[in-house]
Amino acid sequence: MKKSLKKQVAFLLCVVLLFCTAVPAFAQTPQNGLEPYCVYLGDADANGAVTAVDARWILQTASGVRSLSAQLTDIADLNRDGRITAVDARYALQMASGMRAKQILNTQTGEITAEVRKIPTTQAEILAYFNAAINDVKPNAKRVRLLHEINSTAGEISGDLPESMRGLAKSLIASNMGEKDLSTLDPALVNAATVAQKNAMFPVENTNWSSRLTEEDILSATLTEANGIYTIEILVKPDAPSANTGAGFGHNGKVFSVISPSVITDNAGSAATMIRNVQIAHRDGKVRVTVDSTTGQVLTADYFFVWEMSLTALSMQISIPFGLEKNFSVEW
Repeated sequence: MKKSLKKQVAFLLCVVLLFCTAVPAFAQTPQNGLEPYCVYLGDADANGAVTAVDARWILQTASGVRSLSAQLTDIADLNRDGRITAVDARYALQMASGMRAKQILNTQTGEITAEVRKIPTTQAEILAYFNAAINDVKPNAKRVRLLHEINSTAGEISGDLPESMRGLAKSLIASNMGEKDLSTLDPALVNAATVAQKNAMFPVENTNWSSRLTEEDILSATLTEANGIYTIEILVKPDAPSANTGAGFGHNGKVFSVISPSVITDNAGSAATMIRNVQIAHRDGKVRVTVDSTTGQVLTADYFFVWEMSLTALSMQISIPFGLEKNFSVEW
């Protein structure tokens, strides 16, 4: 074979090898049971699955740190707007966590179909799904609205309070119960649009997260589905009286905006000098959310729990239980 012909053959072999490495294997072979030429939208690394790695690659592509081939760029465009942005990365992360239904792209026809998704059934699956969905609200929801806030008595005053003062205490408590007039609140605590506003008003208040619940924190987690909407209900274990309550503490502090003892003393005015041993207990905690099963986005969130304040005042031991309910709607 002539030298020039050898060079041509070698060049052609290089081209063939380059083409084979440039075209993802999924172009002709099934991936994870998919039909030939079909791939998951968001599978930026072409390994047959959508994972957090794909989300990172897509975000890097959006920021210009990473460059994808034309075919992978098309696969990474999850919202099909012709661009690679942080939104595509978020969608990929939601798909990886099960919040959003995966979509299958036929690379030959361009047809996109939604994968039939397994509904979370075990307590662990439901809780994981709930955590992912509720923690997506603060950073990514367009708006969160507080619809109702209701305070209620959840039992009788107990302890050493003399009967002569018990009626007065009940009267003072009753005057502060019922549905809160939302017009008296800071508008940002009723209609939150920025991340800072959502962090401040949506449970857990003044954090950038909404749930850190584990299976050790809950009594049950149930999910029902109707017309494409998941309804998830989480029952939280009670917390014994403690002086150490707040965001992230105990069981209820991992999902509710709970009151810390310092709030009681700070708002007691001149009576603060007479108050000792303030402790807070929690029970009957329930969170109920509705979620769009296709997008994994929370639509409504209802919170209810009972908190019980116990303290010592003028050598009298007093305990008073209160119920607190908050209802929210979420826009995307």
